[in-house]
Amino acid sequence: MKNVYLYFIFLTALITAFAPPTASSEEIMSTPSTAAPAETSDPISFSTSCSAPVQESFKRGVALLHAFAHEAAEQVFLAVAEADPDCAMAYWGAALSRYPLFGKADAKTLEKGLAFAEKATNFPAKNARESGYIAAVNALYADFGTLDAPTRARAYEKAMAQLHHDFPEDREAAVLYAFSLLASASSDDAHLTHQKAAEAILISILQARPQHPGALHGLIHLYDSPDQASKGLEYARAYMKIAPSTPHALHIPAHIFTRLGLWEEAINSNLASEAAARSKMGRNSGARLHAMDNLVYAYLQSGEDQKAEAIVNEILAMPPSEAPNREAAYARAAIPVRYVMERRLWTGALTLRVRPNPHPYAEALSYFAYALGGSRSRRPIEAAGAIEAIRSIPGRLRASKDIEEAVYTEALLQAAAGWIEYAEGKRDRAILHLRAAAEIQERPETHSDFPNIILPAREMLADLLLEEGEPQEALTEYERSLLRAPNRFNTLYGAARAAEHSENIGKARDYYAQLVALAGKSKSREREMLEANLFLKNAAIKMKTGD
Repeated sequence: MKNVYLYFIFLTALITAFAPPTASSEEIMSTPSTAAPAETSDPISFSTSCSAPVQESFKRGVALLHAFAHEAAEQVFLAVAEADPDCAMAYWGAALSRYPLFGKADAKTLEKGLAFAEKATNFPAKNARESGYIAAVNALYADFGTLDAPTRARAYEKAMAQLHHDFPEDREAAVLYAFSLLASASSDDAHLTHQKAAEAILISILQARPQHPGALHGLIHLYDSPDQASKGLEYARAYMKIAPSTPHALHIPAHIFTRLGLWEEAINSNLASEAAARSKMGRNSGARLHAMDNLVYAYLQSGEDQKAEAIVNEILAMPPSEAPNREAAYARAAIPVRYVMERRLWTGALTLRVRPNPHPYAEALSYFAYALGGSRSRRPIEAAGAIEAIRSIPGRLRASKDIEEAVYTEALLQAAAGWIEYAEGKRDRAILHLRAAAEIQERPETHSDFPNIILPAREMLADLLLEEGEPQEALTEYERSLLRAPNRFNTLYGAARAAEHSENIGKARDYYAQLVALAGKSKSREREMLEANLFLKNAAIKMKTGD
């Protein structure tokens, strides 16, 4: 037993780097508890019937669960189980660590999680509270071979609702219940019942514990949408100060920063996430590539194209991965596509290599770039071939129940079809397609994995209208696009040009000024910056002379 405890102490110290800083907490008694955890000065409070020496490490595992650091959390809980073989809650933690509430898990992962959940039930019940936790996690896995994930998520939410009702002072149960509400929210609920309930719970927790990492993290996810992002800014900034050194925790504030066009903060968040992923998970991990994709997007919006290009070159030099996960597959496809699309390098898009991909949506991104590159550079044969390739993908995604990605692909298909129609001189049909793409992209979001779409369809519609000599209509569409995606370089530039051509000098001056503030030091967008500065200089002279 002495050797087991030495091993446990060593592993706990090794994993400490993953945990957020915590204040000292009062000693938690090892006797079985039937009530909610007592108040402590620690943001996280989670007493268990497990032995006293493992209590602090158990809390560390809970903190990692709150950060969605699933692998690290599982290691902690299994170390707790080895140090205290009678700790049923250690297997509860290991089971919950295996289940990504906001993602997908393969059958092997679910089988292992089910084994942990069932093992937790094999211990004699210590108290009603722990039995409630264990029953809830078993609901996540029950009949996973026949019941779909949304059904099991709803079962888990109901079990957590009961636990929260029975032990209302249990802060961690409240946080986990809030997460379950967000995970089981329905896109058909126009009243946002689950989201509002989760919001009330998490805000009430922060009133008592302003630095509670789970509550801050949950609110960032809750407000991760174009119309809610401003409400999440204070929580994103607060979380950045206490986030554990794990890739997801360091990255998730960037979702809010990106939604609001706060590029410097988005860059800092993603740089921290990329560094953590590289050191803990490897150079080709999905978490690292996801942060790199977000970095490319932010660099391009702030005119730091050389930094974006360096990431593109690194991605293109990587050998193909035999079985990339969804996150990695998307990032590897999106990064080079994003670069050529934002830079308007239409012929460059035709040089991109389209690699067969086990994740169809990632494959669709490359075909989308090919379709736009072909239509915008008057090479219709290449564009038509890419369109046909995209057409086959939504059906494949629906067959595998990837409905969200099927919808995203439909938006790509509509936008690409619009530009082909435009290249063929069918202006009205082109506008119909681009409006359809915009409506798809702007539908209410549920769980957004990809806050940075390749190109906003409404911005593309505005580009087409501006090319057609309809600057006032284009300005209207650019401004609508900026409401959902503020501070985008190309949208601001387009809005400034549209305002100038429609002789709306005041708006042109405002948008050019925003562009200069955004990327005035850029060495990559010299033409746009020259145009903006020249307009502002002339406008200032006219104001001074009274012309």
